[in-house]
Amino acid sequence: KESNNNRSNGRKHYYSNNRSVKKHEYKTNKDSATINHVQPKKFEGLIEELPMLYPSSEGQISNILKCEEKFEAYTLLHYGAIGKMFHDLEYYKPKKPKTPTNEELTEDAPHGLLKALYLQEMKTYESEKLKLKEKRPILFALLYNQMTKESQQVCSRDPSYKYVVDEKDDPLELWIIMRKTHLESQTGINALDRQAALQMQHSLKQGANESISDAALDFLKKLDETRYAPFVVWLNNEASLRAIEGLPPKFPQLLR
Repeated sequence: KESNNNRSNGRKHYYSNNRSVKKHEYKTNKDSATINHVQPKKFEGLIEELPMLYPSSEGQISNILKCEEKFEAYTLLHYGAIGKMFHDLEYYKPKKPKTPTNEELTEDAPHGLLKALYLQEMKTYESEKLKLKEKRPILFALLYNQMTKESQQVCSRDPSYKYVVDEKDDPLELWIIMRKTHLESQTGINALDRQAALQMQHSLKQGANESISDAALDFLKKLDETRYAPFVVWLNNEASLRAIEGLPPKFPQLLR
């Protein structure tokens, strides 16, 4: 009996120890898994499948052209013809129905089919115009929320930016500001593009009866908008700073 009791106690002790070991190992593995878990980074924009716009900086060129491509495709797919503004830089205008002439209406008088058709086409035309206008605030919200804080800061240098943001209903004007302030330079190096623009300016000759201001403005008008937009923006910023500081305007001298 004594021998049987010893064996029985031994088995209980063995099983008890094994259960505690297994439980301890499971707890340790669970804790390790919790410690190694990494939280995903939170997306900051409005549409996750679209890129966030960022400005040019040292060693990095703005992704404005990539954004233009993605924004246009997404808008055309989800909102229709208003997406054409990214390429055309103007709002899409549906074609207005042709107004029947008096002669056509006179011939159509007994039946009234032409007049009825014209009225129906005008109704469709006005409805399409209204729908396009109603989509503007939606597209504005999309564009504004796909800008990084740095891009918003760059856009704020444009004198029209605050008004456009306050109104919140003109995505085209916002896009024009975004494009103008973020436009990629041709070389990707601002200093080189500025030097190229200066070389163009030096090649211009001042007319006999032409003031230096006229020559400077003529130079700016001849600049390629796509290639030298950053340089023109820089000139405007410099002129604005002088005005804020109460200094006399020296716009032509900034070209030297």
